Amino acid sequence: MVLDLISDLIARINNGYMAKLHKIKVLNSRQTMTILALLLKLGYLSGFKVISNREIEVYLVYFRNQPAVRKIQRVSKPKQRIYFGVKELQNRSALAYSQNGFFIMSTTAGIITDVEAMMLGVGGEVLFQIV
Repeated sequence: MVLDLISDLIARINNGYMAKLHKIKVLNSRQTMTILALLLKLGYLSGFKVISNREIEVYLVYFRNQPAVRKIQRVSKPKQRIYFGVKELQNRSALAYSQNGFFIMSTTAGIITDVEAMMLGVGGEVLFQIV
């Protein structure tokens, strides 16, 4: 039984890209679906399809035989949560911008990127960073 679905999702995506797979299977949950939809919107995935109540098939993207995701890293962990307010977010998101990446955050407005959180003026828990 997986206790941290986000870490499991990140590990499966990372391993799929390292193995140069074109599709992977991840565990199905509402939070996973929201994160996958956001990654699809950002262009890091080419699509996903619900196979069953337990699994989702995710299609990975490659540009010139290079993975779309160069680095994906969990920031906030179950025993050590990391929260950014609006001011901290404005200071720290320059790091993600310098690498052309995003912080994916859980806010009161839902699971969104750091750019959307700054536009909405909300802070929240930083789930992971993707470059």
